[in-house]
Amino acid sequence: MAQMHIVTPDEFSNKSWKRVDNFAFASQRNLIPVVGSEVAKLASSLPLGFIKVADRFMMVAMTSMQPGINYFIMPDGNWLGDYVPVDLRCHPFKLLKPDNHPKKVLCIDQDCGLIAEAGEGESFFDEQGKPSPVMQSVIEFLSQVEQNREATQIAVNVLAEANLLKPWELTLNQGEEVHPVNGIYCVDEQALNNATDDVWLKLRKASATPLAYAQLISMNQLPKLQQAINLHTHWTQQKTN
Repeated sequence: MAQMHIVTPDEFSNKSWKRVDNFAFASQRNLIPVVGSEVAKLASSLPLGFIKVADRFMMVAMTSMQPGINYFIMPDGNWLGDYVPVDLRCHPFKLLKPDNHPKKVLCIDQDCGLIAEAGEGESFFDEQGKPSPVMQSVIEFLSQVEQNREATQIAVNVLAEANLLKPWELTLNQGEEVHPVNGIYCVDEQALNNATDDVWLKLRKASATPLAYAQLISMNQLPKLQQAINLHTHWTQQKTN
């Protein structure tokens, strides 16, 4: 679990940060949260599904069917797919609302290995203690992502409330053994097609229909996931030989 730390002038004026040059930090993430603005691109790159977190559903991209491994990240940290999910492109920053704060503030993963001394990377703040131009562009990007994340969650909530999500019957092939994969949900296409006009209106108002169709289309990307698994298996065998 990342240890997020608030970025303040007092602590970071004399520090800088280095840009991410690989995605090794996500090599153990098999489920990646997605936002609505990227589902059209993701649907042709990765299988999309839904998971239940506490009392609500979340839309995710699947990079593996088992926890602890991301088959779309190569041993050198490069991304194997055509499109990099925005959640990975935000690293090492997040906008979070800590306790006793009225609104979300900029935070950084203090264990990311990208924090450096002043002059060794991008500045956090200028001489007046204001975010540097580069840092300001990062904040604006994160703000757009968070706004879209909130809208996406509303859309997913509408899909769930309309009973349009169902368990996805998936299996994991490990050699000659086949194991069921639990906890992943997909859109119930038959229920969607039979939805009433009132439900369709709710879906349209919440911009939930693009998410539903993107998820259904993305189910055709399971072979790409299998290809990534095969590549990782080949790399592992080469490394051990």
